[in-house]
Formats: sequence, structure tokens, C-alpha cells
Amino acid sequence: MRDTPTPPLSPSGGTGRAPSLALIGLAISLAVLAWLGPTRAMVAWAVLPWTTAFIALAVVFRLRGPWLEGGGLLLGGALALRLLFLASHPDLSDDLYRYVWDGWIHVNGVSPYRWPPADPALAQFQSDPLFREMNSPAWISVYPPLSQVVFLLGGWLHEQGGWPLSGWGIRAGFTALEFLGVVALYGALRSRGVSRAPLILYAWNPLVLLTVAGSGHSEGGLVLGIGLLLLGLARGRAWLGWMGWMLAVLSKGIPLLLGPLLLRTLTQQVGRTAAWKGALPAATLGILFTALILTPSDLARVLSSVRLYTDLFAFNGALHPLLRTAGWSVLGVETGPILARTFALVSLGIALAVARFWPQSDGLPVSGMGTASLLILSVYLVLTPTVHPWYLLWGLPFLVVAAPTLGRPWLWMSWAALPTYLFYVGVPMLPLALVFWGGALGVLIVSVHKYREQVLAPLRVQAGRRKARWIRPWVRGTRVLDVGGGEGFVLEALGATAAPLSTVAVPTPGAGELGWVVDPEANRSGHVRALGEALPFRDQSAHTVLLSFVLHHAHDPRKVLSEALRVSEKRVIILESVPRSSLERTLLEGVDRWVNGHRGAGGMGDPAAPLNMRPAHAWVTLANELGATVIHAERPGGVHPILLLVLEPRKGRGTAVDRGRTALEDGS
Repeated sequence: MRDTPTPPLSPSGGTGRAPSLALIGLAISLAVLAWLGPTRAMVAWAVLPWTTAFIALAVVFRLRGPWLEGGGLLLGGALALRLLFLASHPDLSDDLYRYVWDGWIHVNGVSPYRWPPADPALAQFQSDPLFREMNSPAWISVYPPLSQVVFLLGGWLHEQGGWPLSGWGIRAGFTALEFLGVVALYGALRSRGVSRAPLILYAWNPLVLLTVAGSGHSEGGLVLGIGLLLLGLARGRAWLGWMGWMLAVLSKGIPLLLGPLLLRTLTQQVGRTAAWKGALPAATLGILFTALILTPSDLARVLSSVRLYTDLFAFNGALHPLLRTAGWSVLGVETGPILARTFALVSLGIALAVARFWPQSDGLPVSGMGTASLLILSVYLVLTPTVHPWYLLWGLPFLVVAAPTLGRPWLWMSWAALPTYLFYVGVPMLPLALVFWGGALGVLIVSVHKYREQVLAPLRVQAGRRKARWIRPWVRGTRVLDVGGGEGFVLEALGATAAPLSTVAVPTPGAGELGWVVDPEANRSGHVRALGEALPFRDQSAHTVLLSFVLHHAHDPRKVLSEALRVSEKRVIILESVPRSSLERTLLEGVDRWVNGHRGAGGMGDPAAPLNMRPAHAWVTLANELGATVIHAERPGGVHPILLLVLEPRKGRGTAVDRGRTALEDGS
């Protein structure tokens, strides 16, 4: 299945010429980085080639052209860079020792889930240097089954040749899985018929190279799973999408949060029955694979070790350390565990909410899944107490298909990840975390403003549906005129919940936008330009007229409402923001100008145009002054103060001057 191309992270479409200097600079910077290790002793020096490599990568992507579309350069370059870092010797993480330990005792018939390394039952293994170098020897392993299979390779090599051969074997194993994930991501982009160039932002990313090929982190298997997940969505194959998700879960657990979102995405794409049937092979694989490695009696011990990540570890966190530093407490109880467990539940709640409400009506299962997944994982990282650099690989593969609004902050964090290692050479964590999180927030703010419409488009769809639910019970007749109808989402939602409506959208207050006429029964459509103060329709030519958040944008709200009452035969339905204080008015006006800023001068969003926001009673008074009958008034919103006002025009109106053939009749 092919869907509309995802907008690139860079506004540039490329020059078509390969940026030779940038490519050379990228290659040299990465070579220097690999030569440095980088080790903890050299990490300060490594920041320079690291930064140069990211700048060169950005230039290469910005100047991309047809030369970057083929798999030869993209995938060949990705493979060559991984081989380069497989030859490096970084020591920024000691997880690799634990990986080899798990595999080594497993090869010798001992489950890594049975005893912690420091247990006396494992005394025969504790004389090995692995035991002295590993982290958390008092805790049971928490690594999932697929990762343990790769650990077995390292354990077997340890039996044959010891360290560092065993560590290199695990690095090679995870690198192979991760590179297959890169190939799957390439296939997903190709199946969609879109540019493959965004793949460079993941496949050639220095952080990816350092953490998988360089350090051997188990995220390599997760990347393969994400690649297959997106490939399955791109080809409309539910079983492949679920299989990818299961492999990701079996590698790192965290993708469990994405399960509900994947179910909803596949349900929309292939139907509920096919989505559930597609999950059966993956569920069977997951159960059988897990049963081979992990017994039910092991599960409680594994879950107890999860406390390391929720209660005890703390590194480069965002919200969690801020609250602890501020002295936040609950009845004098230690705050770390309480915060961590509360935030874990919040993360789960956010994941379920995104899965339930994330707009996907644009028919973009791949990019929709990518953007929503980045949102879920972003929330998780903000709330978790520990954010190691390799955690970013949970979301970076989605960057190749996601909206740039969330993609750019993740790119920033992937650069800012290496400087966090300066903590090991005495730099305080606070300034490093400020660079990491503060920079990401700044990039997000700039990106949200720059790509405002891409951010707001799915939210406008949801808002249109919500407004339609409020409006629908009060609509009378089938000829509905939506004055200032914007993108038409309210009319679309009304049409989806009722019998076919002859609908008209008329922009207001300026004439610089297109509105449209839709008559599904007559199978015709057209466009209407009009001023809200002078609607080009005969008296009582529409059954119901909608004024949804329009009046406060009008130069003369009285004239617009008067015209709506003239054109309407049965009802005029108003939705308006009704501030209850000067502060609330200021906030609403600021948000309104930003949200509608795309509409240009002369229309809604014009910075020079005044906003006529009024309290609820003022709109009721205006309706009464114009002779309308108020038949219903309520405030249906939550935090946003909204007035729903339903009016009936006065009876016994005379016939106004004929304004010419009505657009309701000719569709012009």
C-alpha cells in the first residue's frame, strides 16, 4: 500500500549534486571518532569530531538529490560505517560485560534469570574478569529473550577465546540485526514510493554507529523489529507489522507501549478482523520463543530487577530529577520510587490515549504510526529517571517516516547524547542535562512554529469532529451553510454522522480564501468566495447556518450574524470562545493568532486584525438585539471556555433584495 509522501525534515529539496566536501568531512570525522574509541579518557576530545560529523550529516541531507536515492550508496555506506565502528574500542558503557556473562553462564547450563551474578551459587564463574567489570552484580538479568539469544553467541565465544573476542562477537551479532533493520526501513520507504533520503538521518547517524557497532547495545534487535513493523504497514501486511513489533518487544520490552497504537493503525488499514488475525503468528512466536528462555518462575525475579531502572538508577533524566531536587515529597516517603512508578503509569496512560485519539484519517498508516510512536516515546523519556544515550535508538528509526516537528528534537538529542558522557570525567550532570533537554525543547518550539500546519492538521480533524458532536443535535434540515468553514472538517464530520447534507463553506471575514459547495446527492462541487458581512445567498436559502468560531474574527460581528439570520430558514448555530477574565482573553487571543496564522493577511490570523472576543452574555445580547430567539445556550468545553448558542430567526421576515443566483442552487 502506498500513501502520500511524508514531508522531509529539511525544507530543501536538494541540488541534485553530491556534496563531496560534506561527504568527505563526514567520513573523516567518523574515522577520527572511531580511532578515539571514543574512550572515557578521550570523550572530551571526541566531542569535536562528533559535532563535525553531525554538521556534515545535516549538510549531506540538506543537499540531497537523486544520488542519495539508490540503495547502493545508502545501504553500502551504512554497512561500511558499521564495519568501521566494529573495529573501534569504546569503553563508554560496561553493559557488554553483562551481556557476555549472561550468555556464558547460559552456555554452561545456568539460566541468567535464576541467580544474580554475585550469588554464591555462581562462585565457579566469579573469578573471571567479566565479574569484576560488569555492572549491578547483585541483580537478576532483565534482558528479554531475543537479546539473550545473541548473548549466547558471546558466551560460546567466551568459552573458546575469552574476552575481548566474546564482546566483539556480541557487537557483531547486534550490528547484523540492526543492519537488517536498516534494510527493512529502506524497503518501507521504497514500498511507499517516497524519497529514501531520510534514511541517512538514521543509517549514518553517529550515535547509532557508536551505540550498536561500537558498544554492542541490545537495541540492534529492536531496530530490526521496528524496520519490519514499518515495512509491514507500508505493504499493508498485518502479520509482518505484528511480527516486527514482537521482535522489538523480545529485544527491549519498551515497544510494548506501541502495541495499542499498532492495533488501531492496522485496524484502520486492513480492518479489525484482519488486524487481529495478523497478530496470531507473532503472538505464537513470542510465546514459544519466550518459553524457551524464560520460565514462569523466573518472571517474578526479573520484574524485581526492573526496580533498578524505576527506583534506583538516575542519569540525564528530565522531569524526574527536577521534582526530586525541588524537594517534592509525599507524606515524607522516599520520592524516587513514588515518582518513577507514577510516571510509568502516566507513560502508559499517554500511550493508550494516543492510540485511542491520534488522528489517522489522512490515510497515512506509516507516517502516522511513526509520528505517534515518537510522541509516545518522547513522553516516556521525559518522565523516566534514566536516559542513557542508547535509549534514543528506541525512537530514531521512526524518524525516517515521522513528521519533522518531532524528528528534529530527536536529532538534537542524538547529538547531545555524547556530551552526557562527560559526566564520567567530572562534568556536573545538571549543565549536561540542560544542553540535552533544553536544546531539545528549543528545537521543538522552533519546529512546531515552522511546521505549524503539519502539527495542527490532524488536530483540526479531531476538533472538527468534536464541534460536529456539539452541533449535530441542533441542526435542522439538510441544507447547511458553514460560514467561515475553514478546511471543512466540521461539515465533513456532520456528513459522516447524518444523512447527506447539501453544504456550503464560506470563508470570512476576508475574501482571500476558498470555500466550497458540496452536494453529495447531485454529485457536484465548486467554490465560493464571500465576505461574511455580505453573503451571496437569497433569504432563507439554507436550513441551518453555522458560525463556528467565526464571529470574533469578523470586522463587524453584528453584520455577519445579521446575514446568517437572513439566510437561515430554521437555525443559526454559534460556537464562540468566551473569555471570563482579561488574562483568559489574552491567552485565548495569543493561541488563536498562532493557530490561525497560516490564513494570511486579510483573513483569520492577520496579526493586524482585531479579535472581537466577548463574554457569553454579550453574544446573547447581540442575538436578542437582532430579533433572534435564543432556544439553547450552554458551555460544552472543558478548559477552553466555549459558548454553544442556538438561535431561530425572527418570524414574518420580508423578502430582501435578490443577490443573484444562489450558490446553494448552482454550485458556483
